[in-house]
Amino acid sequence: MKIIKIMMMALMMCFTSFTFSQKRDVLVTVGEEQIILPLSDGKVFYQETFIVDSTISLDEMYSNIKLFVAKNYKSSNDVIQLDDKLSGVLLIKGVYNLSTGDTRVLIYHTMKLQFKSGKAKIEISNFTCDLYSPASQSSRAFETKSSLEELHNYIARGLQQGWKKKFIINIYKEIDDISVKMIQTFKEEVSKKNTSDW
Repeated sequence: MKIIKIMMMALMMCFTSFTFSQKRDVLVTVGEEQIILPLSDGKVFYQETFIVDSTISLDEMYSNIKLFVAKNYKSSNDVIQLDDKLSGVLLIKGVYNLSTGDTRVLIYHTMKLQFKSGKAKIEISNFTCDLYSPASQSSRAFETKSSLEELHNYIARGLQQGWKKKFIINIYKEIDDISVKMIQTFKEEVSKKNTSDW
């Protein structure tokens, strides 16, 4: 009997890690470097659906998701636009702050978190950029607000300096790194079984 329980737990752990992820494609080529991101209808769109241990209740999943939001955003109350526990949906309007020194890099996005018995889903989309780089001795100030998909157009409009190309390429890479880590963290958090007796 004990062996059957161990085998069942091992099988459930395998299912917990099973995911449905998406294909990546080239958004744009900057210089000679291809920017490869997950796309849907030409828009950057991260999405992952995964199986969650069925012994984790909907209440536990909901609590885990709320904790995930609180840990990953400065004020969860400010970013949560929709919190529907009955339908299993939370809608987040957040920002990745990639600013350094005098350079402002704010990447706004929408995150949709869904859950139901045995499954969870995360979507990150609607990326917009708010960028500002002050003037220096060798270049003019750079400021733009655009969709993430349009950001590379500012290179084509005269941003021929190598550091600006690298700057834009690095923004795409950082957004991808943060989004992938956010999805992984969500998967880990939502799958946690509450073992506390509090």
